[in-house]
Amino acid sequence: MLYMLWSILGFTLMLGAMYTLYVPMPICYILFTASLPAFRVTPISLAAMTLEKYAAICHLLRHPDLCTPQRANAVFTLICTVLVILYAGELGLMASSFTNIFNLYIICRQENLLALPYQNALRSMMLILCYVSVAIVILFTYIEIMMVAQGVRSQSSSASKDRKTILLHSFQLLLCMASLLSIHKSHIAFIKK
Repeated sequence: MLYMLWSILGFTLMLGAMYTLYVPMPICYILFTASLPAFRVTPISLAAMTLEKYAAICHLLRHPDLCTPQRANAVFTLICTVLVILYAGELGLMASSFTNIFNLYIICRQENLLALPYQNALRSMMLILCYVSVAIVILFTYIEIMMVAQGVRSQSSSASKDRKTILLHSFQLLLCMASLLSIHKSHIAFIKK
């Protein structure tokens, strides 16, 4: 349900930008911020799922203690807290950069929300740091699961299935990185104009 809401918001923003619909800047920021968590949460949730598979294979006896619903809720809360801090920082930068934010009407695109030249670079660096961290986690867990799978030497074992799941997570991360690169390329084209 939540992903459907994010998709609808993203589609609405795209239509507004295509048909040059001018929106008050605070409303644009709220809509844009509400549509972004799916993009920012995906790599972090991939890392969490990969670590759960790692615990299930490499620490089989401790898995029920490590992966409890309370810990899953704590991880989800931590992810949401980090996102809120990032968005609050961006809102603070934007509010301090524009003189009267409430009287400003813009076409609701990410480029129009960037008030300072280094804001795009800072956002890109944070996303790249996130993707590199997740890639390291996935690589580490894949190597560990491969070692366990080699020790078991059974292709029908759950270690083999989990190894394939980790490969799927790696492919999903590559798709997320491709979307990051396409967004970054559009920002560079916009800045050069």
